Amino acid sequence: MTLKAGRPDFSSTIARVVMPTIKKEQSHYWGVITFSLDPLSYAQFTLEAGFSPTQEWVPEDHWFVLKVAELTGDVNSLVLLKVLKEKKGDPTLYSVGWKYGYGSAAVASDRSHRWVQDERPVYEVWNFNERETVNYVLNIYGIIELII
Repeated sequence: MTLKAGRPDFSSTIARVVMPTIKKEQSHYWGVITFSLDPLSYAQFTLEAGFSPTQEWVPEDHWFVLKVAELTGDVNSLVLLKVLKEKKGDPTLYSVGWKYGYGSAAVASDRSHRWVQDERPVYEVWNFNERETVNYVLNIYGIIELII
């Protein structure tokens, strides 16, 4: 599996995501990761440094709300996208949302959760294709809010 993290590619999928109007205590969060999965395999990962390009966990006095995690593959085969919650110092991962799809899947805000200080989202993708390696793009959109 090869992972490449960075900022969103704003491909054709972005048109379906409505970014909310934010308050002065809020800032947009987004990330993208591209990777390949072999037939009948899965991957579990975080973005960049863990939570963001420079932070391993949700920082003190902040929380993170996932708006949508949107996965797109280059083969129209069964895929499972899971969003998990990891707490610092706790080896258990808690499932907060999942979605099956053919070629794509999205965990939207009606199936997501809020992460607080010393927590972070973990993403898990399953490729159920029995014959082909599938190339995926996972776009993550959310809001980070300063707790006043």
